[in-house]
Amino acid sequence: NRTHYEFFKRCTKLNFYFNNLLGDSYIKIYDDLCNHSSCFFGTDKLFYFADNTHLSKYAVTNFSKAKKQLQSLLSSLE
Repeated sequence: NRTHYEFFKRCTKLNFYFNNLLGDSYIKIYDDLCNHSSCFFGTDKLFYFADNTHLSKYAVTNFSKAKKQLQSLLSSLE
């Protein structure tokens, strides 16, 4: 089993890589899923995942930070 620290360390490297590769096109969904110490599968009112690897449409529509990123990206394409 990986420790929480090892998981965050690995994800930080991957996020850094994709952020450098894609720039503003990289939607940082982890901003809505995680805080500084934990990541979450949902809230008391909403489960974030449709299955073991895909976010539900209900979660994505409730993620304020990801929604702002998507709106900004779409506006830049107009």
